[in-house]
Amino acid sequence: MGFQASASELSVAKFGYTEKGFRKIIDRSRAAAKGELVRGPTIKFFQPGKRAPIKFRQEWIDEFIDDNTVEPYPPEETAKTSPTPPALPEGCLNI
Repeated sequence: MGFQASASELSVAKFGYTEKGFRKIIDRSRAAAKGELVRGPTIKFFQPGKRAPIKFRQEWIDEFIDDNTVEPYPPEETAKTSPTPPALPEGCLNI
C-alpha cells in the first residue's frame, strides 16, 4: 500500500488536468478537510509536511476517477427548427 506519483506527475499523465487546474482541486480538497463547504471535485491525498510533496494512494485515485467520470451520451436527435422569438407587446416598435 505505497503511495503513488506526485501531484504534478498525476495532473497531466493520469487526469489530463493542467498543473494549475489540479492545484485548484487540491486546494478545494484542503478546504473540505477543514470543514468548509466547497463546490466541485475533491481528492484524497497525503502530505507529511507543509513543503513536502503531495502523494496519492492508488485507491484514492481510482475513487476520484469513479466519482468524477461521466459516460458520454449520444446526442439526441431534435427537430432542426429555429425557435420562434416571443411576440412583442402592442405599441412596441420592432427596430
